[in-house]
Amino acid sequence: MAKRNVDISDRDRKLLEFVGQYRLGTDALFQSAFFPDATEARVVRKVTFRLVQQNYLRKFQLGLKAAYYVLSPRACRLIGVKVWEPVPFTEQSFPGALGAACYCVASGAKRYTAAKFLQSHPDLCKPGQCRSNYFKEEIEGKFALGMFLIDRATSPKRMMGKIRKVIGQRYPMPAFRDLILQSRFQLVILTGYTEKRIALELAVRAGHRGPVRVRVEVVPELGDWLTGG
Repeated sequence: MAKRNVDISDRDRKLLEFVGQYRLGTDALFQSAFFPDATEARVVRKVTFRLVQQNYLRKFQLGLKAAYYVLSPRACRLIGVKVWEPVPFTEQSFPGALGAACYCVASGAKRYTAAKFLQSHPDLCKPGQCRSNYFKEEIEGKFALGMFLIDRATSPKRMMGKIRKVIGQRYPMPAFRDLILQSRFQLVILTGYTEKRIALELAVRAGHRGPVRVRVEVVPELGDWLTGG
């Protein structure tokens, strides 16, 4: 039997597993997921400060816009995931991780890690194809696979090109084609602004056809990050 870490509570471990699943965490995300009754952010910050001090979390500042946490090698070993030395997100990679985490916490969807997706759905995997943007949820009581597309000041025309590319790359794969034809594969575009959601929805309505459902969701945290709020 593995020796229990006496300095880690069950909630601490779940918080670390959350970071492992979503690649990052923030105090706001932790509050929503693990401290829904807390009225002050300092309750969460006490926990994250302790986990940083215990070398389970590493804290990074992305300019003046966002502070976030990733797993330390010690935490990776604790929860049984691949051990790696954490490095900061770039301005390109940060929005995707933040947007997916915020959407999943708010909606109840579950993001796949790349390793978990390969383990669970090897027939949906192709060498060289990204496996880190998938999530699962139930639609009408049935499993549905989703994939995130992130709006990084992307024009509606360019986003439509991305949609066609994603579907075109996956449709030739038999298992993916079955999901698509059963209307169990969907694309969710995450944007930070209501105005952009409207523009993207108009483009999708005018230019997209077929059984793949395409939705546009606003993640306010993305807009806050982009504007430094």
